[in-house]
Formats: sequence, C-alpha cells, structure tokens
Amino acid sequence: MRDKMKPRTVTYRKFMGPWGMLVNLTAYVDHSDQPDAADHVVFDRLHLRVLDKFADGEDVRFLMLGLRLMAEPVLAASDSGTISIHVQELDYLPTDYQPEAAGLAMMAWVGAEFGVEVPQVDIEFTRATGYSVRWPGQL
Repeated sequence: MRDKMKPRTVTYRKFMGPWGMLVNLTAYVDHSDQPDAADHVVFDRLHLRVLDKFADGEDVRFLMLGLRLMAEPVLAASDSGTISIHVQELDYLPTDYQPEAAGLAMMAWVGAEFGVEVPQVDIEFTRATGYSVRWPGQL
C-alpha cells in the first residue's frame, strides 16, 4: 500500500461482443479511528465512502460487493482502527455501462493498491442481456 490518502486511478476493461465495460476508478485509503456518518459499512472495520456525486445506489452496491470480496488484504493492512476507502471518481461512458463494472473496478483497484491478486470472476456476454457476472463464491 502507498501513502495514506494518495489517490490511485485504476482502469477496468472488459470487451466481449459489440460493446464493453470500461471504468476508471479513482480512490484512496484513509485510516481513521472515527468513521464518518456518510460511510457505508462493508465490515466492522472496513468502510466505503463514495464522494462521486454521480454514483447512484446500484454503483454503490457493486462497489461494496467488490470491496467485500477483497476485504482480507485491506483489513490485514492495519491491525486497528477503521479503514475507509474513499471513491473520488467513478468515470464511465453511460451508453456501455453496467453497474457490475463498478464492483469489478473496485476489485482491480484493491489489487493494485494493496499488491494482491484479484480472484477470477466469470463473465459472459449475450446480446439479449449484456454482461452476466458470476462473482467468487456465487453458485
């Protein structure tokens, strides 16, 4: 992990069929003893704060899922206090966007920020439904 509160931008790309998912996620880590009321609680000591005013409820739901799936290395980075991941920007082209891409981008961001491997995520594409994501642990 790099310096506290230094933002990192990660690009998640997946192209199958006639369109793709492309998301730029900019976030940073904040170690704090005092969680903020605006935080979304992922786990007891792991919180998510979404500062991007354009992120909607589905974006937040999938950001939380991606962070939950990558929680172990994040929590291992600090033995006490709350770790809050602050998402500054979730940038994507709305015409090709599915909110699942936010979760995939969060997993990639954690992998880059904490230097850990990102688990395999099965993704399929059909013209009728777009992208279908099978998250780790999902049957």
